[in-house]
Amino acid sequence: MSKLSFFIFFIFLITGCVSNSEMVQDQIDEDSKEDLICKSEKVMGSNIPEVNCWTKEELERLEEKAKRMMQSEQRRRARMGG
Repeated sequence: MSKLSFFIFFIFLITGCVSNSEMVQDQIDEDSKEDLICKSEKVMGSNIPEVNCWTKEELERLEEKAKRMMQSEQRRRARMGG
């Protein structure tokens, strides 16, 4: 059961990352090209890395969202006794 919930959690996490990268690209196109932070990330199932670029503020928001999601998952698991 815990492996299944862990797997489902990461599926949601990966899905969120994919949709966020599309939204970030749209925002970058609209905004003036500020200082961008670009990272090359491996895509599951591909040998070709994907380059994602974010502004400093966007990267901070994404990191904060990931931190909140992880804390929420940890609290949920603690309540379930896992």
